[in-house]
Amino acid sequence: YAGAVPVVNAIPGNLEIITHRENGWITEPFTADQLTEDLRMLVENIDEWKTRMAASNRTWIEQHSLLHVNAATLVGWAETLSGAR
Repeated sequence: YAGAVPVVNAIPGNLEIITHRENGWITEPFTADQLTEDLRMLVENIDEWKTRMAASNRTWIEQHSLLHVNAATLVGWAETLSGAR
């Protein structure tokens, strides 16, 4: 966690890792008015949101950023794609 509040569009890949107002901010895809409103709300209360999301994001990073776990996952995908499995 680097003190950032992720702001992402509500598309499938983002929805797998971000929970709205828990570890990031989800906005409707391609809706400028909604994005503007969401960013306004975040900026007005940025310190609160950063504090609220810090623990969630740190936990997620610690659970999902382990080199040996990620390496095993990538090897598995490569084996599957190459037909080795």
